[in-house]
Amino acid sequence: MLKRSQYSVFRWPSIIALFGMLLCLALPAQSQDKLSPPQAAARVQQQYGGQVLGIKPLVLDNRDAYRVKLLLPSERVRVFLIDAYSGKPLAGNGKKKKRKKNQ
Repeated sequence: MLKRSQYSVFRWPSIIALFGMLLCLALPAQSQDKLSPPQAAARVQQQYGGQVLGIKPLVLDNRDAYRVKLLLPSERVRVFLIDAYSGKPLAGNGKKKKRKKNQ
């Protein structure tokens, strides 16, 4: 039979583990649902207006994203990179690429 001092040594790790599990259950779960291509296109269109010309799924820096091509009301075409989970624009949106001049 275990003595009282030995029993309390075994009981505390169990109580701490149980408390940790209950704490994990109490925290809200984060949604990791991936946006569909039409949902991502709708978010860009809602924010900037215009007409969606195309959408393409891709992977940037080991995360899923969408490349949305949009015809703005000013009749300019602009490409947006959208995170596939949050729907937020990724870095590099709106930057112009330098073109090399032919010599």
